[in-house]
Amino acid sequence: MKLSEFVKTEYGKSISECTNEELYYALLTLTKKMASGKQHGNSKKKLYYISAEFLIGKLLSNNLINLGIYDEVKEELAQNGKDICEIEEFENEPSLGNGGLGRLAACFIDSIATLGLNGDGVGLNYHFGLFRQIFENNMQTTVPDPWLTEKSWLTKTDVTYDIKFKGMTVKSRMYDIDVTGYNNTTNKLHLFDIESVDENIVKDGINFNKEDIEKKENAIIYETKAALEQAKQKALKAKEIEEEARLTAQAAKEAEQKAYKAALDAANASKEAEKQADEAKKRCEQIELDAKKKLDALKKIK
Repeated sequence: MKLSEFVKTEYGKSISECTNEELYYALLTLTKKMASGKQHGNSKKKLYYISAEFLIGKLLSNNLINLGIYDEVKEELAQNGKDICEIEEFENEPSLGNGGLGRLAACFIDSIATLGLNGDGVGLNYHFGLFRQIFENNMQTTVPDPWLTEKSWLTKTDVTYDIKFKGMTVKSRMYDIDVTGYNNTTNKLHLFDIESVDENIVKDGINFNKEDIEKKENAIIYETKAALEQAKQKALKAKEIEEEARLTAQAAKEAEQKAYKAALDAANASKEAEKQADEAKKRCEQIELDAKKKLDALKKIK
C-alpha cells in the first residue's frame, strides 16, 4: 500500500495536508505492518542473542531501506512538499544502551535478519535508558532519558512471567521490536519489562530510593489482597442471593403444586357431586315410575 493511500485511510486527508508528526506515525504503522509480513517461518533451530544493551538507534530510515521502499517514500513525500529528514526528527531513539557492546549487539541481530537466519535478540526494556549526560552549572551530570511514547516500535505481547525479587513477586511482560533484514526476513528483539513497579520512583537524576520498590510492591500486594477479599465477599453475597432465589423458586414450585392439587381435588369433588346428583335423579325417576305402575294397578282392581 502506498503512503498516500494509507494516510487517506488513517487520517482522511492527503499527504500535503498532514503534519510531519502524523506522517511519522503513519510511516511507523505502515512499516510495522510490512515487516510483520516477512517474519521467519518455523524451523527446527533458532538462535538467541542475549544482551543487557541493544543500541539499535533510530529505526524508521533503516527499516524503510531494508524493506526496499525508502526511495519510493522519499519521492512521494517530496512530491507533496514534505521532507523525510524533517519527519525523522519526530522519532525518539530507543534508549536501550549507550556503549560499544550495545551497538555490537544491535549489529549482530541486524546481520542475523539480513542473512535470513532464524534468530532473535533478548534484552531489557529500559524506560529511561541507561542515562543521558548533560552539563548543568558547568558540571557534568546524568538524567533519565525517556523515550517511550504511546505509539512506538514496541509491540506488547501476552507473554508474562512472575519473578521472585527479595521476598516479593513482580510481573514481567515481553515487548517485541521488529528487526527487519535487508531484503530478507524479519526477526524480533524481545524486551522484558517489569509492569508492577511504578516508574515515578525515579526522581531527579537517575537515583531512586530502593526501599520505594518494596513500598510500591507491598502497596500492590495489599491492593491485590484487598481486591481479592472484596471479590470473595461479592462472590459469597452472590451465592447467598442465588440460594435465596433457589429457595424462593422452590417455595413457588411447592405453592404451584399445592394449588394444582387443590384444583384437581376440586375438579374431582365436582365430578363426584355431579355423579351423585345424576344417581339421585335416576332414583327419583325410578320411584316416580314405580309409583305410576302401582297407581295403574290400583285402577285396574277397582
